[in-house]
Amino acid sequence: MPGNMQQPTHSQASDSSITYLHNGDYQVQRILGRGGMGKVLLATHTRLGTPFAIKQALADSPLAESAVAELEQILHPDDMITADPHSAPPGRFPVSGGEHTDRFTREALLLLRLQHPAIPTLYDYFHEHGSWHLVMDYVPGISLNNYLSQHAPLPPLEALNYATQLCDVLAYLHQQQLPVIYRDLKPSNIMLMPNGMLMLIDYGIARYYKEGQSTDTTGFGSPGYASPEQYNGGSQTDGRSDLFSLGVILHEMLTGQRVAPSALMKDEPRPIQTRVSSALQGLVNLATRPDPAQRYQNASLFAQALERVYAIEERAAYEERLSHLHAFPTPSPSLQAARKEDQAADLHQDLNAGDNFASSLVPLSLSSVRPSPAFLAQILDGRRQTRQHLQRLRRQDRHPTPRPYSPPTPTPQPRNMPTPRPVLRPTSSTATNGIPAALAVNASAKQTRSETRTLTLLMFALLLLLLISASVAYFYGTPFLLSQAGSPGDNPNPPGAESLDIGHIASWHQLASPPVPVADNASMFAQVQGHSYVYMTGGYRGPKQNPKYDRHLYRYDISSGRWEQAPTTNGTFPGMLNNAIAHDTYGNLLFANGYSTDTYSVSSALYQYRLADGSLNKIIPNQDIPLGFGLSMLTDQQGDVYLTQGFSKAGAGQTVAGTGWYRYTPHTGQWQALAPLPQGLGYVMLALTSQNQILLLGGASDAAQAHPSNAIYRYDSAHNAWHKEQATLPTPLSGSSSCAPSSDQLVMLGGFDATHNSSLAHSWLLDLKTLHASALPDIPNGGSLLGTATCDTQGHFYLLRGTRDPGIPTADFMQLTLTLPHAAQPQSVPPTPAPVQNTPTLAPGQNTPTEGTNSKESIGK
Repeated sequence: MPGNMQQPTHSQASDSSITYLHNGDYQVQRILGRGGMGKVLLATHTRLGTPFAIKQALADSPLAESAVAELEQILHPDDMITADPHSAPPGRFPVSGGEHTDRFTREALLLLRLQHPAIPTLYDYFHEHGSWHLVMDYVPGISLNNYLSQHAPLPPLEALNYATQLCDVLAYLHQQQLPVIYRDLKPSNIMLMPNGMLMLIDYGIARYYKEGQSTDTTGFGSPGYASPEQYNGGSQTDGRSDLFSLGVILHEMLTGQRVAPSALMKDEPRPIQTRVSSALQGLVNLATRPDPAQRYQNASLFAQALERVYAIEERAAYEERLSHLHAFPTPSPSLQAARKEDQAADLHQDLNAGDNFASSLVPLSLSSVRPSPAFLAQILDGRRQTRQHLQRLRRQDRHPTPRPYSPPTPTPQPRNMPTPRPVLRPTSSTATNGIPAALAVNASAKQTRSETRTLTLLMFALLLLLLISASVAYFYGTPFLLSQAGSPGDNPNPPGAESLDIGHIASWHQLASPPVPVADNASMFAQVQGHSYVYMTGGYRGPKQNPKYDRHLYRYDISSGRWEQAPTTNGTFPGMLNNAIAHDTYGNLLFANGYSTDTYSVSSALYQYRLADGSLNKIIPNQDIPLGFGLSMLTDQQGDVYLTQGFSKAGAGQTVAGTGWYRYTPHTGQWQALAPLPQGLGYVMLALTSQNQILLLGGASDAAQAHPSNAIYRYDSAHNAWHKEQATLPTPLSGSSSCAPSSDQLVMLGGFDATHNSSLAHSWLLDLKTLHASALPDIPNGGSLLGTATCDTQGHFYLLRGTRDPGIPTADFMQLTLTLPHAAQPQSVPPTPAPVQNTPTLAPGQNTPTEGTNSKESIGK
């Protein structure tokens, strides 16, 4: 039982060379920090692959029995604990007699009882090497203290956003049945995560407010942030003490200067040198009054004041930026025409007086920049699932599941080494005749001959099926005749590319159109019960379509050449846009939501679609896995799914892509944040090499795709490291479609031409070993942007064009049949310099659409 302990020797307590903890369950990566209780470690669970923060505290006494009972009841519910978890008086923490153990108990029980997205969740606890250990959420990012040292003073809107988040978590603490007073609010106890959310850490000195108690423990709090009453000792501190500290932090965010502790005792204005409204100055002065009776009396009142001041500052910022825009030169005629169309679109655009640049500057309420309640609920649900996974592993360790056969004897492991991470390989578990593979190995020679005959018949049937497919393609497909120099497209060859003599081995065919014209969607080839399909999500239908978004899942039957709506359990499918798709090794498709056309917001979620029965399961990533739109995903040889972050904010073309790089393991349901991308990029292509390394190709750093990339990066999963290749793509590519027919080749189709504000018609075959690109015949009758492509194993590539002209989806569905002799070596296409980029008039990423918005293209990326 973790509550039992032995007195550590000096060597145990001071050992700093520990690599694994808790019998190899956690591998220590590095020290995150040191505090009054001890060290905080970053450790990865060796079986889940999930990073955790593990906080250590000197075990100077055993835990009280009531504390152990409460912890075990929630964290280890299968263990039998005889002590009463409620034996401690309400509002008090059990006392053990040891200073460090008591602080450990206080923080452990508080984290156990509290559930809020901005408060770390407690997952486990244990005693080892003379120390108590708390396993809690790892919070990526930097402390607010470090952030202010680099960026303060902050813009008023940013400072108010952070203050509002802190006010929200303080309101949660103060509104508990027994109010929790944090007592040590300071920038070093606040973590700023990459998605802009704050996390309040370190609850070692928090306490319950006790009604009727006249005094409080003195000496707690940090000078320069603690309220005067925390040092006077004349009364019990309450929630107003925390709000005082919040006011001091808001002042520091706005000025970049700390107030001297002695000055906080004086009732005087706290001047802000930067340009802010008088309302904001007054808010800071009121929040930092020395007398608690003259401050905001609760967090709800403070939050209301922040909301009002945010609206004032937002309006001021809007007017200032709008005045700067009037100094811009006269736009081009094409841009003026586009703006006139925007003015007639809806009343929202009319408010901007015909200036399309100002459409992204319309003042927003503070609620519009806060995470949605649904997103916050997803965070808590993800934490709950993580705790359940740990409990499940604990049960498996205590009560292993019986096996129908005796497993091979495992290789002995050192006592403090982790269990090797299981490797999932996409192999079949049954033989052709249905006999389990493990038994088929020992089959008789007669059975083997029977299987050989069966295999021969299957191969003959497969050949017959291919002949039938070719006949169907002849009747349903209209071939585009290709010259040896390429197709009759608008741009016969990429700049600087050498034409290949491949007219006799590559051909385009027009296939049956999907039910609706769509763009910004995803597709995947799959086989179900012997039938071959191309699955396609709905997407953006166009500015003049009603509705503008399609919320269905379709599939194309390759044998019959017809489209149909894919079966789902309830007949509906989530609305997705700028999403991504991959497969797992269990017969499922995985859809990254991207931009949700159900809620008109960026949705950090996956959906697992079972091909066998059409059932749908929603998967919520950890809170440190912020999936956006314009992301990409790929499944490796072990069955792990890798995802880029994409763009987290819709409606602004200048939004920069995140650098997040994540791994999802379907067989454990666990997420892991990996080494960040070398550069924030969205709309990238991903390809898997035969060495199980991942290539990241092209993409754009901004949502409007005005700055595409021709770079190629290689990810080494064994070392969790990125490397930039010297080779580059033949031209900067963003919004392109791609498909890998083998581990050695990648076909790249179309993309966005930022120079001419048009789509690209070029196609390339990239050798993944040499990174040499060969020019394929152009896409017929125009380019392809934000379309989607997939391929089978027979050299057929299926392309849904997306848009030919930016913003206008098509219903074009085409097949590229490619047959390259094994001896043929692709010719290298020399890299071309990146052209001068101009923001496209109708490029993706100018307006966030809703069903009632007459947007020129899909989602405002």
